[in-house]
Amino acid sequence: MNPGLFRRFLTVILLISSFSISLYSQQAGSWTLNDIQQKIKDPLFSKESFQISSQYLDEHTGIRHIYLHQFLNSIQIIPVDLAFHFNKNGLLVYSTGTFISNPDARLLNKRARFKADQAIQQLFKIKSIELEPTDLLMPRTLPNPGTEIPIKVKQLPEDKLTIREIYYLNGQQELIPAFIINWNRKNLNEWLQLYLDGISGVLLAEYNQIQSCDFEHMTFESKSLFQVHKQEEPFLPIGNYRVFSMPTESPIHGTRDLVNQPWLKASNASPFTWHGDGNFLYYASRGNNVDAYEDSDGDDQATGGDAARAYGGSQLNFDFNYDPLLTPLQNKNASVTNLFYWCNLMHDVWYQYGFHEQAGNFQINNNGKGGLGNDYVIAEAIDLINSARNNANFGTPIDGYPGVMQLYAWQPPVQDQLLIESPASIAGKYTYVHTPISPIIYAPISRQIVLVKDGSSYPSYACSNLINAAEVNGKIAMVDKGICSFTGKMSRIQAAGAVAVIICNNDNNPPSGFGGWTNGLTIPAVMLSKSDCQKIKVELSKGVYSTILPSSKIEFKVNQKSYVFSRASFGPVIPNLSSTLVQAMDNYNMLTDACDFITNGNQLAGKIAIIDEGNCELTYKAYQAQNYGAVAVVICKQNTGYPDSIPKGSYGQYLQIPLIELSQADCRKSN
Repeated sequence: MNPGLFRRFLTVILLISSFSISLYSQQAGSWTLNDIQQKIKDPLFSKESFQISSQYLDEHTGIRHIYLHQFLNSIQIIPVDLAFHFNKNGLLVYSTGTFISNPDARLLNKRARFKADQAIQQLFKIKSIELEPTDLLMPRTLPNPGTEIPIKVKQLPEDKLTIREIYYLNGQQELIPAFIINWNRKNLNEWLQLYLDGISGVLLAEYNQIQSCDFEHMTFESKSLFQVHKQEEPFLPIGNYRVFSMPTESPIHGTRDLVNQPWLKASNASPFTWHGDGNFLYYASRGNNVDAYEDSDGDDQATGGDAARAYGGSQLNFDFNYDPLLTPLQNKNASVTNLFYWCNLMHDVWYQYGFHEQAGNFQINNNGKGGLGNDYVIAEAIDLINSARNNANFGTPIDGYPGVMQLYAWQPPVQDQLLIESPASIAGKYTYVHTPISPIIYAPISRQIVLVKDGSSYPSYACSNLINAAEVNGKIAMVDKGICSFTGKMSRIQAAGAVAVIICNNDNNPPSGFGGWTNGLTIPAVMLSKSDCQKIKVELSKGVYSTILPSSKIEFKVNQKSYVFSRASFGPVIPNLSSTLVQAMDNYNMLTDACDFITNGNQLAGKIAIIDEGNCELTYKAYQAQNYGAVAVVICKQNTGYPDSIPKGSYGQYLQIPLIELSQADCRKSN
């Protein structure tokens, strides 16, 4: 396995593992292709068609690891990787990977039919992204075949694309001209590696180099493999970290303790401590291995500069308060400290396993031990606070480029109610969990439920475009969890015109909230249990009508009775308040709709104003009541049915008090 693959292999393992300790030392002299050919004596191995991509000597084991790529006509053959592993006596111990003998005979076409810019246009067509030829910005002088070309796209200024011509070994063991495209999609948190057929334009393969950890279930059991002995915590003069220390995984697995100078347990891995890089000493959460900071605005920079890092001062005292009742940003210092601790800890642990400088680990300064430096881990805490939840990812490029780890705020699920109105055989209340990365449900959503169909062997998973889009349009779409990404399902269903989505769990666990990114999602999604979905699916042919109720976290009560209501998506957060209900009156036509001058304004100060729906903008009514000192406004719907969503209108931007709507029937009960 070459160092680049090793780094990707560690993507998730860097976050969860158990470990032991051994020692490694510095690399010796390098071998050439001539050395390899003399050692292996394989007549099929031709040094002319190979290049050494990397090599290192592990002096702890005495094994020399050499990684090679195969080429034809100066163009790399993919996916072909070869590695030889020699012992200290120069004998081949084992080899990994394979190579192609007589590659010329397997070559179908020498060059691609597409040019690089045409290949990008073809890829964008496959991805359903509109692109004009003038939108591509390429170097004026193109390099030789097989050389990487950087490309800019006007409408995607934050994306990074490169393209390179290759030969691709297909399933029939034929070599076809193709392109490898690396595409860092900033707004989608994707770092794609794509292979495009240079003759047909077909997408041959696609891999995401950013690995994500979704935590979809909130039921955990803590089982420690370690015996933990706690002791009193003397405050030592330098290098203290208040963290959930190893082996405590999270706040639900234990409490925090104070760890002092943890780098001393692996001084061979971090000789500059965790806060130095051989040139500078940092008093914040950065050093040779890791730079940890808050990136709440999601721009891949420390939000607010150095203030985004946890600051320990000259004593490196990172002992910060953590209160789960506070907001993530209020716990920023504790969170960043914990992230900094765990990233450094895993660096030091995996160093003992052979993930050191020569193997392509993450460090600014390799201290003369081989490999490429300037590739520490950039660890971004509380990333994208307004549009990402319950997720983490780690992008691991080749040696010499920093790894980027992004961690998102955790939001526990809240169980709410979905009503099946008909048919009577399944009518009743069903428990759902709202997906926190989809829009908030501000008003009841009443529609027919339709199961999606995508035309594949697994039609209800929405992993390709829907073939029943017309049927889904304007309805609540039901989709099964699994096979492809949640955001991919959502984008296809949203494009079909659904107003909301019900996700059916695919195991017997309770429904849970998906983590990830908003990615332009504009319709809400909720999850039902597998068993509840099965009941509903059986009756879909009869026509199932449902109402998804808004969150029960916010209540409107009159005399201890709760009422279903819709609330404005604008204006202030609804506070805890208790006050008297007062009917607003005006002086013309419909006297209770506040569309004209309010005549009892002196009675509204400090009260909750009740106003009928009437014939003018809802926000105008609320604005009038606000001017008389009302602390909130309740709109009474005129027609039957659930309360409607509340449009912002012309006055929504001026509202500083909460605005909700009740159904006609509930208004009569509450008055």
